[in-house]
Amino acid sequence: MFKHILSSNIRSLEFYAAGAKNWRKSEPKGVLALYPGYEIVKVHEPKRHFVFEIKTVDHTYRLAAHSEDELNQWILVLERESIGQYFDCLLLYSVILTILMKKRLDNLVNYCLVEQGV
Repeated sequence: MFKHILSSNIRSLEFYAAGAKNWRKSEPKGVLALYPGYEIVKVHEPKRHFVFEIKTVDHTYRLAAHSEDELNQWILVLERESIGQYFDCLLLYSVILTILMKKRLDNLVNYCLVEQGV
C-alpha cells in the first residue's frame, strides 16, 4: 500500500502479510520510507515477471506486481510521487531563500537608515 501523509509530507510503502484479511485494520509487517531522490527501475528476471526496484540512497528494494498493468501503475504512481517530492523540496528551498533574502534586505535598509541618521 502506498501512503502519503500530507501533514508531514512523508511518502511510504507499507507491506502486510500475504493474504491477510482486514489488512487495513492490522499493523504492517514493514514500512519503506520514500525520501526525495529515489529511483524506480523495471527489472527483467527470467524466473519472475513484473519485477521493479526502488533504489534509495541506502538500499535497493526489489518488488513484483501481479500483472504488467499493475507493474505499470506502480511505476507511474511512484515516479509521479518522486517528482512531486522534488518540487516540494524546490518549493521549500524557494521559501527559505525568500525569507533569508528578506532578512538581508531588511538588515541592509536598517543599516542605511542608521548610516544616514534617519
